Amino acid sequence: MRIGEFLVSRGVVTKGDIVAALEDQRNNQQPLGRIALRHEILNINEIFNILRLQADRIQAGSREQPDLLFGDLAIELGFMEVDDLVKLLKIQLETRPPLGETLLKLNCITAEQLESELQAFSEEMIGHPHS
Repeated sequence: MRIGEFLVSRGVVTKGDIVAALEDQRNNQQPLGRIALRHEILNINEIFNILRLQADRIQAGSREQPDLLFGDLAIELGFMEVDDLVKLLKIQLETRPPLGETLLKLNCITAEQLESELQAFSEEMIGHPHS
């Protein structure tokens, strides 16, 4: 069980709160280009070329995700490999704030509730590690 499911099952937050928190995390995550530059997977010229192609396709009316996603475009242009994209997405995911912190930021839960529920979640997972 994930922490969001746990909090909903206990009535601490709603499914809508979880959706809002996940959207907030996605909207505030570090852009892949910035991560790729910092980890020297892409250089600034390659990033600009990807962004230019992305903008051109949006302007041309493309709605297909692979036509628009930064990582897919970087691979299409030959600037990086799939393994590089997987590495960047993992870094992007690891640098997101935890869901509990986001729920706290959005005032969906108090600090006291979060601390108490994290303790209960931890105890639940220790008691049922394969759930």
